[in-house]
Formats: sequence, C-alpha cells, structure tokens
Amino acid sequence: NDFGIQLRKLKMFAEAISYYQRALALEKNDENLWFNLGRVLYDGGHKQKALVAFKRALALNPQFAEARLYIERLGKEDKLGES
Repeated sequence: NDFGIQLRKLKMFAEAISYYQRALALEKNDENLWFNLGRVLYDGGHKQKALVAFKRALALNPQFAEARLYIERLGKEDKLGES
C-alpha cells in the first residue's frame, strides 16, 4: 500500500494502478487498497473508475470518511460539468 502511494505521488499512475490491481487480486476486501486505487484513478483522470473504487471502499467500511468525501467531490464535479 505504501509503495502504491509513493508511485501515485511520483505521478506514475499506470504503475500504481497495476500495483493496486495485483494487491487487490490477493486481498479483495481491503478498503484501504480500494481507496488508494481510487486516489490513483482520480489523480490520473479516470473519475468514473475512481468513483467505483471509492464506493467499494465505503461498502467495505461504511465509516470510511475519506472515501465518502471523494464520492461527494466527484458528485459535485459531475454537476459542474453539466452546467
């Protein structure tokens, strides 16, 4: 998880996405992996895929405030795009 975060911070989005996908193949029910995959997708401009990942993190942990904030942010961005 920490390595994927470092890849995201270095803007190595494709590598980070691949890393998180491999990690999730081993542990599908880790809300932190789903959240961090969402962060990479969001930062890389894949907002709909990011939304799916954030929703998965929130489904695994309904108290995951950061995931909820990103879902709300994406909802606001979507509404701004409709204007």
